[in-house]
Amino acid sequence: MKNICCQNIFAIILIIIIMTFPNHQVAAQSNATDSNSFSKFDQLHQLWADVLKDVVVIDQNDSLVNYTELKSHPTKLTQYLNTLSKLSYEQFSGFSKNQKLAFIINAYNSFTFLLIIQHYPVQSIRDIASPASPWKIKFVKLFGKLQSLDDIEHEMLAKWFDETRTHFALVCAAKSCPALKKTPYLADHLNQELDHRAKEFLLDPKKNYYSITDNTFFLSSIFDWYQQDFINKYGSVEKFVAPILIQGNSLPSQLSSKPSNIKYLNYDWSLNDFIAH
Repeated sequence: MKNICCQNIFAIILIIIIMTFPNHQVAAQSNATDSNSFSKFDQLHQLWADVLKDVVVIDQNDSLVNYTELKSHPTKLTQYLNTLSKLSYEQFSGFSKNQKLAFIINAYNSFTFLLIIQHYPVQSIRDIASPASPWKIKFVKLFGKLQSLDDIEHEMLAKWFDETRTHFALVCAAKSCPALKKTPYLADHLNQELDHRAKEFLLDPKKNYYSITDNTFFLSSIFDWYQQDFINKYGSVEKFVAPILIQGNSLPSQLSSKPSNIKYLNYDWSLNDFIAH
C-alpha cells in the first residue's frame, strides 16, 4: 500500500511538471520576443534607401522625384511603410535619441511620397485637399493610430526634439523645399548630416542669398514660417543664417555683427516631379 501511495504521488508531481513546463517555456519565449522586437527594426532603413535610390533624381542643384515610376512600382515603399506602422510606441521608446529622430524624419518623408502617389498626377501637394490641408489628412499609421503629417511635425518632432535643423530635412514635395537626398537619415552621424543639409539649403542661391548692395538677406519662406523656432534656439533668424552665408559665400565677416534686413522669397509649391520637369 505504501509503495502504491508513493507511486501515485510521484505520478501527480510528474503530471504537474509536464503541464506547467510548456507554459513557462512559451512565456519565456514571448518575453524574449517582446524585449528584443525593437532591436530587429532595420536601423539602416534599407527599404527606404532602395526607394530613394530608385526614384530620386539629382538634376544639377535640384532634387526631383520620379513619381510616375514610384506609382507604377510602389512595392518597396509599401513594405517600408508597413515596417514603420508595425512598430509600437513601446518599441520605439527603446531606440536611442538619434534612432528616434532618424525614424521620425524618414517616416515624414516616406509618407509624403505615399500621399503624392495616392493622388498623382497633381501639379502641387496643395492641390490635395482634406478639405482644409493635405498636411491634416489622417492617413499615417504610426504607434497604433492614424496620424497626419502635421501630427508628425508638430506633435512629435517639435515636442520630442529640440532640433531646428529638421526644417531642412523634411520634404514637402515642392520645388522650394529642401533637397531630398538619395539616402535615408541614419542614427550614425545624424548630427553631421543635419548640419550638412542646413548648409546646403542655405547656400542654394535660388532659395537663400545675401545682397551686399541692399544689405539684405533674401531667405526662404521657411525662415518666416518657423522664425520663432530660430529665435528660441539662436536668438534670431539672422544669427543662424549669417555665419553660414558669410563663410559659404566668402562674404565680409563684419556682416555677422552688422544689422541687416531680411526679406522672404516667394515659395514655389510646384510638385518636385522629375517627369514634369
